[in-house]
Amino acid sequence: MGYGKFGLKLLGTHILMNLVEFFLVFLLFSIFPDSQLYQWFIGIVFILIFWFVIYADSSYYGQNDLKRGTFSPAKGFISGLIAALPGLLLYVIMILTKAGWLEVVLRTWLIPYIKLIVAFEKIMPEITILFILFFPLVSGFSYLDGIRRRKKVLEAIEKKESMRKQLSKRNS
Repeated sequence: MGYGKFGLKLLGTHILMNLVEFFLVFLLFSIFPDSQLYQWFIGIVFILIFWFVIYADSSYYGQNDLKRGTFSPAKGFISGLIAALPGLLLYVIMILTKAGWLEVVLRTWLIPYIKLIVAFEKIMPEITILFILFFPLVSGFSYLDGIRRRKKVLEAIEKKESMRKQLSKRNS
């Protein structure tokens, strides 16, 4: 799978997670609206779920690319950057035009980080560039983790084969 195709798959994952978390925001944040501890807990859970889904996708593709012999260490970072392009473009256009409605669109695009965005309201929209750049980092390091996951799979296969040989020696 090429960089662009992998980047588009990550973009699709990002959009899907945004939709799911967009509907969950209103539901979960309204349960205990006065409890800051609860609000922070839910905000961190949103971020962790988002990162976990990106991790699962990227490391799976890294593992498959190793199996196929098409692994490239930079692929996860470049594909993550491709998936982050809509957020980067929104950010740049918003900074250049100073359009307030674009900030709403950018906040929606970064819905997993909504608690952090609200907490750091004073340095908005500048802080959003950090949240946008987390995506290529998470996807890149997760893609690289495909090496570890592939190694674990090969070790499990090897262990199973050795156990099979031992069992066949006993049965003979």
